[in-house]
Amino acid sequence: GLPTHDLIVWGPKEEQARQKADNDPKLKVPMTSELGCITPFIIVAGDKAWTQAELDTHARNVAISLVNNVSCNCCAGKVLMLPEGWTQRKAFMDAVKKVLRGCQLEPPFYPGTKARYNAWKEKYPYAEEVHAPIMPPSKPIDDEAMPYLIYSMDACPKDPKSEYCMQVEPFAPVLNVIPMPASSTEDFMVKAAALSNEMFGTLSCTVVVHPSVQKALPEAVETNCSSGVGVVGNTMLIDSVQKTVYRGPFVGLAVPQPLHCLGVPGPVILGLCGYVVDGFRGVYRALSSK
Repeated sequence: GLPTHDLIVWGPKEEQARQKADNDPKLKVPMTSELGCITPFIIVAGDKAWTQAELDTHARNVAISLVNNVSCNCCAGKVLMLPEGWTQRKAFMDAVKKVLRGCQLEPPFYPGTKARYNAWKEKYPYAEEVHAPIMPPSKPIDDEAMPYLIYSMDACPKDPKSEYCMQVEPFAPVLNVIPMPASSTEDFMVKAAALSNEMFGTLSCTVVVHPSVQKALPEAVETNCSSGVGVVGNTMLIDSVQKTVYRGPFVGLAVPQPLHCLGVPGPVILGLCGYVVDGFRGVYRALSSK
């Protein structure tokens, strides 16, 4: 986080104020850093009814965002915004919970995850627990797997700057759901953007826009692409990259999803991962560790 960044760039804590005032960093070369974020997950539902396939596809995306890496990702969705008047809001959340019940609960390997999980739970004691099969750890760890927690808020917080879930990154498998009051789809998008800008961090945001909205409001989707600075995932180190746009269908097999959401048995996934790491020896080690 920020303390680690400042220690590397500006030096020991007692020297940082002076170093910053003099604009004299200890580190004399440029450094990029990713220091955390509470990632909004915004569903722009529109006025047209979603098909069951559409509900299931994007409920799965919400669940995957929460599950991946025990939710120890700064880009994991933490505040899910739904239109308050969306008639399929309950059906969508039911679909999210259904996917979560089929995803294995992974052991909390990241230091401090359990403490952050408990701190969030103290703030939202009426959060719903979603239980799922437990994945055994590959090696002994101190903490056991924790059920997913979802807290559906009654209303949009009036003061985001003092709302715990919008200012403290949990780094744990928890999710706040906010019903956003709005008079129209455009109004919802404006309010969701404004609320997102009140949250901690500017690293990431997921926006799901139903195709009917894209057709009705092309300017809202096609031209407003100025948010964000810098790039990630540029493994080929291509110079002067400004933005990467991935386009795909709203539903269907072309929508990326992990193997466990395709119904692939756990041992097969372990075997494949083992093979990628170390060939057939990796397959043996992966399967014998169960």
